[in-house]
Amino acid sequence: MAGKINKSAKPPSCWIVSDGTVGMETQSRALSAAAGLKPKIITLYPNLLARLFPRMARFPFWPLWQGDSPLPGGAFPDLIICCGRRMAGAGLGVRRLSSGKSRLIQIGDPRLPPDWFDLLVVPAHDPAARQAEEARNIIISTGALNRLDAAAIEAAAEAAQTAYGEQWAGLQKPGGAGKGAGTNAGTDTGQRRLIAVLLGGANRRYVPEAADFARLGRQLAELAKNASAGLVIIPSRRTGADALVGLSGSLEGVPHWFWDGQGENPYPGVLGLVAAVVVTSDSVNMASEAALTGLPLLVGELRPETGRIADFHARMQAAGHSAPLGPQLPDAADFTRLDEMPRIAAELADRLGL
Repeated sequence: MAGKINKSAKPPSCWIVSDGTVGMETQSRALSAAAGLKPKIITLYPNLLARLFPRMARFPFWPLWQGDSPLPGGAFPDLIICCGRRMAGAGLGVRRLSSGKSRLIQIGDPRLPPDWFDLLVVPAHDPAARQAEEARNIIISTGALNRLDAAAIEAAAEAAQTAYGEQWAGLQKPGGAGKGAGTNAGTDTGQRRLIAVLLGGANRRYVPEAADFARLGRQLAELAKNASAGLVIIPSRRTGADALVGLSGSLEGVPHWFWDGQGENPYPGVLGLVAAVVVTSDSVNMASEAALTGLPLLVGELRPETGRIADFHARMQAAGHSAPLGPQLPDAADFTRLDEMPRIAAELADRLGL
């Protein structure tokens, strides 16, 4: 390990070393923000050798990146934060280049010996979490790290209400339809609730087809009708256009609205305006962020999950943070809010002597 940071009034300097992957960089930013750090973002694309054999990055003259050096001139930082296994070798290499000045924080299981890092922050469903009792430099999280808190959601909710409130109001009125909504076939007379639907899509494990989204749509339709609710549906970058066609075809007769990717993204503000949230099971990040609200969080599968992702959802459900998507809307009292960033930041400060 590198030497301890000298405690002083000046906060430690910090680099986030990232290849620009949004989900990974978001977690690094979240950790730095929770710890009160102001990081510099270093975009570094590990070369093939560094990705395939990250353990070799500790040795001198081992090539780390593609193209010219992305590292700024001058002093190396007190802290380096990396996220994801493919960046582990890059982090080790940059720390090596610092000649021991920088301490390395790795988010996610690097599948390397824990004592090669100054601190590991790993979710409980990662194999490295099993070594936490023997290795004091491991902090365990339940879900993905995120920057959301109640104040951020409230502020974003105001912006989302200003941008889309009139359109969503049509989903809440019997007989109403909002922009992009299906025909309302309901007969209830009270105001409907809103349910947010956060969609993932293609990932490294599987590529869902239109039929998978159509099946999810039928589940959403049943839930919406039984709960007297309208659906605010927010696709992600991984949700294909064909998938939305399959989903929309199953929502005939159900008030619903699709964000078309134009204008202000209603997420995360929508989390502060709805009665419940549905997320697709492919995204640990979305489920982790939605669980912060304490709202009913329902997980719908596009394809059956296995391995680490299935383990994550099992842990979330066992702790009362989420439940499988079903035909009925559970009571909000049955759900437990997940807010672990203050604890993780406190543990980081304690273990690194910040």
